[in-house]
Amino acid sequence: MKILLINSPTPNSAIVRNMAGGLGFDGSSGIILPPLELMYYAAVLIQQGHTVRLIDAGVEDYSTPGIITFTKEFQPDFVIATA
Repeated sequence: MKILLINSPTPNSAIVRNMAGGLGFDGSSGIILPPLELMYYAAVLIQQGHTVRLIDAGVEDYSTPGIITFTKEFQPDFVIATA
């Protein structure tokens, strides 16, 4: 099964993704950590034999139209996205 994981774009805001609620981090745009929850999902799905792709829109600078184009080309059976 083909599964697409999307960390949605968040225009005009710095996001601290440290799984610790921002404790000890200043939230500046210089701190960019991966979307760990999606990476955990990807690891489990890959271990189960699925084909997985991950879009981290904040890091890869994907726009909404770019995400739609990627999705159409990949043709996933399921999409899991952050909101």
